[in-house]
Amino acid sequence: MFSRRTVLAAAAASLPAFANAQVVGSACVGNLQERRGTYAAVFGGEAPRLRFLATRHSGDLDSQTFRGVREILATSGLRSVVVEGIDTSLGINPNLSRYRSMSATNFRGGEATYATMLAAQSGVDYIGGEIGIVEINRKLAKSFSVEEIRRAYLVREVSSRANVRGFQDEADFRKFVIAMIEHFGSLDESLVWSSETASDWYISTYGLPLSREVSVLQRGSPCGQDKYAPVILEMTNVRNRHLLALIERTASRAPSLAVVYGSGHLRALLAPLEKTFGAARFQFFA
Repeated sequence: MFSRRTVLAAAAASLPAFANAQVVGSACVGNLQERRGTYAAVFGGEAPRLRFLATRHSGDLDSQTFRGVREILATSGLRSVVVEGIDTSLGINPNLSRYRSMSATNFRGGEATYATMLAAQSGVDYIGGEIGIVEINRKLAKSFSVEEIRRAYLVREVSSRANVRGFQDEADFRKFVIAMIEHFGSLDESLVWSSETASDWYISTYGLPLSREVSVLQRGSPCGQDKYAPVILEMTNVRNRHLLALIERTASRAPSLAVVYGSGHLRALLAPLEKTFGAARFQFFA
């Protein structure tokens, strides 16, 4: 009988060849379920094999999104969870002590970090659902310039941060850009560029993103009208193919699996997941 650790390790190890064959749907075609906010697609009848929590990104512990995370992670018999924002290549339970030491009392972060914290503290194994950034950029470079890719990352990350927690002032924004470029540059040297140049470019192009304006949030979307939306869309497609492969590999060996990802990812993955696991039923949160 497979242990949880064996299940996740086997899924991660067998991923690359499988991922190339995946066909995903559009991340830009909305659905009726999203009108009710964060929701879960549940696959597998009376004994569900897979619960996909499609979140509306948030950093608010009292939000519907965080309530959904708490409910899904408290599911009886849950064995493992796939979370957004962590590379699959890091293996099972990366930085376990860090997540175990977190506290809801002073928690700061998004719902994926929160889900990882709850998994770590409850003994549920977790694994990241992300393909490595070098591999993503290798694929992007076939269609886009290095400058376009760098700017697309900046636009996406500013939007993501603004959605969770707005910027206080220009100094706060520039500090974020420095940290973002250092982080991505450490993962892929092709993304190294001057933080001052990056900040100046963003401000001169879009202005300071000092509030959660719709324009700021839409700018980082793969479905927006911004010049860099096609780059972000291809990033999303690459990520979705990888995530689908991981889910199918893991669920084929695990009796109960949860996935915590933004709702846009489920838009693209619902049809192929239903093909594998059967029709989904939907769970909503107050």
